[in-house]
Amino acid sequence: MYKWDIFNGSIEKISRLYGHEQTQRSFENFKISKDGLFIGLMGNSGWINLLNAKTGQWVKGFKIEGTLIDFDFVGENKDLQLIACNVAGEVWEWEVNSEKIISRWKDESGVGITKLRVGGVNGINKNRFVAIGNNVGIVNVYDRLKASSLSNSNDIRKPIGTVENLVTTISTIEFSPDGQIMCIASRDKKDALRLVHLPTCKVYSNWPTSGTPLGKVTAVCFSHGGEMLCTGNEAGKVRLWRLNHY
Repeated sequence: MYKWDIFNGSIEKISRLYGHEQTQRSFENFKISKDGLFIGLMGNSGWINLLNAKTGQWVKGFKIEGTLIDFDFVGENKDLQLIACNVAGEVWEWEVNSEKIISRWKDESGVGITKLRVGGVNGINKNRFVAIGNNVGIVNVYDRLKASSLSNSNDIRKPIGTVENLVTTISTIEFSPDGQIMCIASRDKKDALRLVHLPTCKVYSNWPTSGTPLGKVTAVCFSHGGEMLCTGNEAGKVRLWRLNHY
């Protein structure tokens, strides 16, 4: 893992997490918190290790039961939270500063989970929705504003909507900056990408069409204003699409 300082051009290589080698053997799966303070690393045996983004030093670790599938950051600064999911659909939410578990619940599908993503807006709340995808193309969307704190691992929250338009493994979930659109994709099948309106969870039928040259989508990103959508595929092609309703 390499960490670049874009201001002075210095490069730092992180090849070992000293003192935590047993919980962090590789560095290819990571996310950066929205406030830019932490680098979250997907580790071994259910561990998520947080590094100081500036120094690259280990700060703290969080552990779930079972096999960790995905995680995401929620909020920023003193309100920063961490949410993680295992393959069985069990979800943990922590306050990063206090390391306290604030919620633990179970996805309604509860099997073959492959992806978790937080996004959407509601006034000052920039992390309204939690989307969880699985290996048969189903994505459940939950409204965090309607959720209460739960501590019982047997609790199952009800999604506000379920998207079943894809049939292969969900590998990508992204939200537009304004939270009106969710993009889901599967790299296992050609042109397997859909745009979903939020909060209705209705799939747009007018795009993509049968003639849209997407290929096997491996990456998706919205522009800052949400008016552009960028897609990348297994063939190495990157395409930029204009979303006309913006």
